Amino acid sequence: MSVFRAKHTIAVFETNSKTSAQFVGHALQNGHHVVALWNQNKTFTEAKNFSVANTLDELLVNADVVVIAGGAEHHQAAHHAVKRVAAYVEANKVQGYKLKHIYLVSAEGAKPTAPFLQRALYAELIHAEKDLVELVAKHVNIKYTVFRPPTLIETSKSNDVFVYDEAAEKNLTDLAHQVSYSGLADAVLEIVETQPKFVNKVAGVNSKQALVEAHELRAIQSRKTASAAFWKYSPFVVGLAAVAAGVAFYVQRQ
Repeated sequence: MSVFRAKHTIAVFETNSKTSAQFVGHALQNGHHVVALWNQNKTFTEAKNFSVANTLDELLVNADVVVIAGGAEHHQAAHHAVKRVAAYVEANKVQGYKLKHIYLVSAEGAKPTAPFLQRALYAELIHAEKDLVELVAKHVNIKYTVFRPPTLIETSKSNDVFVYDEAAEKNLTDLAHQVSYSGLADAVLEIVETQPKFVNKVAGVNSKQALVEAHELRAIQSRKTASAAFWKYSPFVVGLAAVAAGVAFYVQRQ
């Protein structure tokens, strides 16, 4: 039971995201102290055991655990958060820090065996994972765990979400490849509280119970892929449009 487990001070990035918000709620319920940056939080300001930090130093100074739960839907923010934590550790390596473990929610699309398009779309998560491993290699007193969940479903339904390592994945069958945000948050918190099996490892997250039918799952996956593609490539498209408009204006003036 959680009442007998060690309580942590957990720094959580992007508490407005769906997974992070669910995680914070579960962590507070289990008696942990949670800290978030003021400009990344709107939901938990009145909650007991919840603090708001004005700076990165304030966020991390007392935290023994960091949770970065951006995942597929906030992949750029996740990579940025890893880089910010790495910068903090480097800046404080002489005077010391309390940080012991970093948990990163990535995505199945970042797996080496994922389709090329998914890996291209989630390149920020691939870089986030790589940067996290490099950080821990330089600072061996800090540990990491990376989670790669499948498609996330926004639902009040629950399914039997479980976490497994890469070695166990080969023997798993009949996976649903869909979990709820709440189920993922529960799974992450369970590992935060009982971590030994997944120290410095990549963990898969899945279920054998479907939350939605296959055709609806495909539709959700398509929407998420389209959204990821839009946010990844829209600056490039906007830039091209601006160049084209500039060229057209120049031609008209000639």
